[in-house]
Amino acid sequence: MVMRPSSALQRPRTARQRAIYSEVLLVEGKPGTQKLAGPPQSREFRSTREPRPLSAHGFAQRKRHVPALMESIPLTKYAVIEPKVIGSHKTVSGRCPRRLRIERLKKRYESQDIQKLLIERGLDVTLPWYEDISPLPLSVFDNRDYDLRSPFEWLALAKDPETGEERPLPALALWRDPADGTGYWRRAVVLQYDSAGEKFEVQYEEAEPTELGGRRGMMEFLPRLRVMFRGEDPEAFANRVEEAYKSRSTADFLLRYNFYIDNMPTDDVQQLNGDQLQWLRKAVGNKRAGVTAGGAELEFVLQEVQLDFARAMNRVTFDTHVLQGNADPLQESLLPYVEKGFVAQALSKPLAPWKGRISIPRHRFSETFAKFCFATLRIRPEVVLALQGIKAQSEARLLENIFGIDVSRPLRLDEFRQNLRSSCAEASMALKEDWLTSLQTIVLREFDGVKKGWFNVREKNVDLYRHGKLRRFLVLARLVMQDTLRNLAKISVERYVSTMERLAPVKTMVESLSDAECVFRDSIENPVLAVEVRPADDLTHFDFVLHPDRFVSTALDAYNVGLQSLNEVYPLERLMIPARLQSPEAPSLIETFQFDEVWVQDGSQRIQSCLESACAGPVDFLKKLQILEPLLRRDPAAMVEAFFKDEPANQEIQEAISKEIKMQQELWWQLLEVVNVGMFQVTTKDVRKTLAAKHEVTQALLMERLVRRLRIQMDETTSDFRSLVAKITKAPKNVVELVKMRHSMDELPNAISEMQCRIQQHVRLYEEIEGFCHQLSPEDFRMRWDLVAGPYRARHLLAQKAVALQEHEAEFVRELLREQDELQERLQEIEETLHLFRSQPAYWDISSLSMAREASESLLERIEQAQEDSKSINQTEITLERKATDYSQIHRYSMDFNPFYQVWAIVYAFHEDQTKFRLGAIADKDALRRKLIQTYQVLEKTVKILQTSTWPAPIVQLGENQLLQMEEFQLLLLSESSRQPDDSDADG
Repeated sequence: MVMRPSSALQRPRTARQRAIYSEVLLVEGKPGTQKLAGPPQSREFRSTREPRPLSAHGFAQRKRHVPALMESIPLTKYAVIEPKVIGSHKTVSGRCPRRLRIERLKKRYESQDIQKLLIERGLDVTLPWYEDISPLPLSVFDNRDYDLRSPFEWLALAKDPETGEERPLPALALWRDPADGTGYWRRAVVLQYDSAGEKFEVQYEEAEPTELGGRRGMMEFLPRLRVMFRGEDPEAFANRVEEAYKSRSTADFLLRYNFYIDNMPTDDVQQLNGDQLQWLRKAVGNKRAGVTAGGAELEFVLQEVQLDFARAMNRVTFDTHVLQGNADPLQESLLPYVEKGFVAQALSKPLAPWKGRISIPRHRFSETFAKFCFATLRIRPEVVLALQGIKAQSEARLLENIFGIDVSRPLRLDEFRQNLRSSCAEASMALKEDWLTSLQTIVLREFDGVKKGWFNVREKNVDLYRHGKLRRFLVLARLVMQDTLRNLAKISVERYVSTMERLAPVKTMVESLSDAECVFRDSIENPVLAVEVRPADDLTHFDFVLHPDRFVSTALDAYNVGLQSLNEVYPLERLMIPARLQSPEAPSLIETFQFDEVWVQDGSQRIQSCLESACAGPVDFLKKLQILEPLLRRDPAAMVEAFFKDEPANQEIQEAISKEIKMQQELWWQLLEVVNVGMFQVTTKDVRKTLAAKHEVTQALLMERLVRRLRIQMDETTSDFRSLVAKITKAPKNVVELVKMRHSMDELPNAISEMQCRIQQHVRLYEEIEGFCHQLSPEDFRMRWDLVAGPYRARHLLAQKAVALQEHEAEFVRELLREQDELQERLQEIEETLHLFRSQPAYWDISSLSMAREASESLLERIEQAQEDSKSINQTEITLERKATDYSQIHRYSMDFNPFYQVWAIVYAFHEDQTKFRLGAIADKDALRRKLIQTYQVLEKTVKILQTSTWPAPIVQLGENQLLQMEEFQLLLLSESSRQPDDSDADG
């Protein structure tokens, strides 16, 4: 069937809407039906009477311009807050649509008045400062379980999901008049939430009262109990406020109630009697608690019990006083709470009767005896004997020790674990093998003569066995075994626990690294467990090789394993009866106990408690070792390097070495290899070795630096001594060195004495190093004795040096005399040569110019050499403190011969220049002319000197002629100079 599109959306005019859609119908343009759409959203509407159900006939659409069903159009001014509904968004047939439920809740919420709801619950929050009637803050008692949304979820509703626009969040806020405190529920919008103060910031829409100023837009921070959001269930909000007030009232009652009882006098109140106190002492002062009967801890506990008992008696008195109606008005408010107490309940119970009678039914003895014989097993001697044998063997098994501990020596963790395992294994083997075999032998021996009947162990009929007494006997035997195993478990647990509590101290106080004071429950016990402390791999701290806490887990594991072995014993039925005769419901193992039983858990807790308390001792000892961790982290090389950075003196180095040795000795005394700490023996052998090595390496490095410094100082002193010896043994090369050595002879003894002091310091340091038991090398030994013998050798060489200097002085005197003789001979030759120059005409002739010049130069050199030699001789004479010889004649020779030499030198130079000029070898004629002028002036002075001397006239004439020639040559040079410009002009 195909539907026409035009008719698919049409419906008859007479069609009526169902009443189920009445809540979502909005009729436009008809004032009569305005009330059907709910209150107008432009203003707040409060109904003055209860709403009544509406008829479905009122929703018929009479005109075409009336729109079809449509949802409520929310206000654009505020954010849309719909009631929270938990339901499917998809409408299911037969169920109310989700949208309809929301609209119904909206109308119901809008029709309710929060103020009336609170008044119905006995709360009028509009009264002045109603929430301040108690000193307790009301917000503390706010039950947040009423919140369907968190504060931030409420604020998230202010954002339009379609446009993303932030709109005000409408709500009702309780405003207080600041004048008189009167409260009013006013419309407001929520702006934000202060998570620190747990308050909402609201802004009131309505203006402030005129008498208060009439301000608009007032803002205030209010707690949650004073803000009700639109879309929130008013009844739930009222219940929330009611619960907060009631909770605060209850808390106030309890505070006042306990305050009254705590402040009641206890002087005349009944106290515990002597028997009760004695019973408490016995109950508290047992071994498990670890408290002695006369200890301070026990007295403190008894005082607390007395105070609690006195308070309980005061409470009984107070409750009785209030219940009898004798209380004052302040206490009468506590009556509802007192009526719920144990005193009121005890008073309300009826009294027990003094006398009573119980009827007992009649029994026939014969029937009862027959039933007894049928039920009992002890009607044959074989059964009695077998039970006696079973009980005897079972009682013997109570001596088994499941948890055996070797207390002869301290045990390491692996030894402790192996000791417990072997003990448990031996006990388990004895129970599972020996005990069962012995019980089976007893039963078979006693029942061997029974061929048929109830106790036939060879029975093959299943029905006869299951209804016979043999099965019941084996059940009884299993129960006896179960009791035996249970008693053995309890005895073993008690032994194990008592042993641990006896060996473990109640309190351990580690006073030092070598001493620990322990308080045991009975007598002082030797340590039975061993732990070892070693430095960590990174040498930063100390730690246990195996932490003591592992002993706790090991002991508890052995405890569980040992007890579990008692639950793994087979009953006799499994060993004696064929499997086909056995009942499938019968247990395969004897279930002795459950691990959740009180005594099992109590034993485990006691073992754990005492061992954990004992483990605190080694842990405290390890904390004591922390004072040695700086030494463990020490880097000896860096420490020594930093120490020598400031160049310490030798004495400071020795003090540092002595300090390290002393600290090492104190370490040996302070830290023992084995320290007893309660039930633990703590081994610190590796710790001592490592820490001692730190001191040893440090002092070795310091000693190495000190020895190196000693060697350097000894090398320097040896070098200085060798220099001194070389200075002493050095032979003087001349008189000056001789005189210097003679003067230094006075300073050398002081230098030797100073060096001897240095050597003594070296020797003293050498002996001090040997005092530290440090082995020096043979080279150091040889150098030491060389230095010791050095000053004596130096003084001996100094004495020899004085004699040698005298011999050198005599030799220098002989050399001086020889030089004087040689100089005298040369002076004689000079004088003869001068005479020859004066007397031989050949030395005056210009033709022998070259010969005369060479001879004059040779004589001048000899005169100058004689002058130098005379000065040297005179200096030597002065140095040797002898009279200086007069050699003034050499000066006269020089003054007399110098003019003669100047004449011949100038003449020779002039002739050389004149020759070069003629040959054209001189380019710079001006320089030649300047040189000629200077030479002319010198020659002119020399000629004047010759004229006044004793030299012959020809030599004077030679000088004058030379002056004339020089004048002519000068004129020639001038003419040549004037001719050259003219020639240049003519050429131009």
